[in-house]
Order: sequence, then C-alpha cells, then structure tokens
Amino acid sequence: MTTAFATASIRRVEESSPPEVWDQFLGILVAYWSESFPDNLGTPEWRGVYEERMRRRLQEHPTWLWLYERDGRPIAMANFYVVAGRAHIAEFYVVPPERRHGLGRFLIDAMKNTLRTVGVSRLEISLPHHATDKCDFWRASGFTEVAVQMESAIR
Repeated sequence: MTTAFATASIRRVEESSPPEVWDQFLGILVAYWSESFPDNLGTPEWRGVYEERMRRRLQEHPTWLWLYERDGRPIAMANFYVVAGRAHIAEFYVVPPERRHGLGRFLIDAMKNTLRTVGVSRLEISLPHHATDKCDFWRASGFTEVAVQMESAIR
C-alpha cells in the first residue's frame, strides 16, 4: 500500500522554533537513537547536549531539521546539512508502523529537491556496520557504496 504524502506535512525545525517543536524533534530523535544505537543513550543530559549541537550546526552550516507529521504527531524525521558543497544525512527515521509505504522515499526526494535549489549535487549518508538491513533501502533510493569507513579506539 502506498500512501500520498505532502511537503506541507514537513515541519522545518529552526533555531527560533518553539520549545514544544524542539521537544517533538528530540523525542523522535531519541526513538531513532534507541533503535539504531541503543548503547549510546546512557546519560540523562544527552538531550541537552544534542539540542546544543543541533543549534550550533544551524548557525554554522546550511542545515535542515525536518519533522514529518500526520494528525499532529511526528512520524518521521530527517537531519541533513551541507559542508563544503556536499550534503550529509546525519539522521533519518520513519517510525516502524509507517515504514514500507513510501514515506522514506518521499522524504529523500524532498531532500534532493531542497538541495538542488541551493546548488548541491551530492547527498551522502554513513551507516553503522550493524545496519546492513538498511542498505537495501538506501540502494533502492539511488545511493551507492563509495567507501568503507573504519575506526580504532585510542587508549
């Protein structure tokens, strides 16, 4: 089943957005992080730290924080920004009951349209190694693998 989606349902979260909008954005962000990185939300001050990081990014780079709403409740979010002419998707999430109905693809198309209007021609995302189940979605959305990123702890 494919559902009709509308760009009017995308709410842009900005530095001047009211606290309740920030709460909605951070709330769905917690759902994303809880699903994607369950071991990384261990501190109660996480929300404040992340909100500060988002607000700083809004000041430093062209940044879009989006909430997609249905009936007044957020069902998806996207956080993407531009650095040195390249767009990066920092977080992207659709709540589980709303998946596989075309909303994710709709949001990616909306991101590409937005970025095209500001002259950006490349959009990238990094996925954690355990998110291999998400790779098929991104491939089907026009993304290709271009690198393998590795890291090491410094002790």
